Amino acid sequence: MRIYKTPILTTGEQKIIGGRLSLRQFAYILFGGIVSFSLTKTFYELVGFASMVIFPVVFGISLLLAFYKIRHHEMNLDRYLLLRLKFAMSQKEYWYGRS
Repeated sequence: MRIYKTPILTTGEQKIIGGRLSLRQFAYILFGGIVSFSLTKTFYELVGFASMVIFPVVFGISLLLAFYKIRHHEMNLDRYLLLRLKFAMSQKEYWYGRS
């Protein structure tokens, strides 16, 4: 029986976790869950039941960063926001010649 090597797909992320999640997506979900749980627990002791709003908001943001893809630019939301931040902080005006 012959064995053929399957080429690695370079167009997208490799789905490592269970064949459904990439490592980047898993990290966003894991850290988003940990941060949202710890914030909710901390604010529950201070504010009370009103702090339960924090969990879905923070976890929802982590889910958006993990899964949402901007179709117009064909990139993930986290990559898009990083590039927007780098552009906003970069130098926009260049002087050529003698000053």
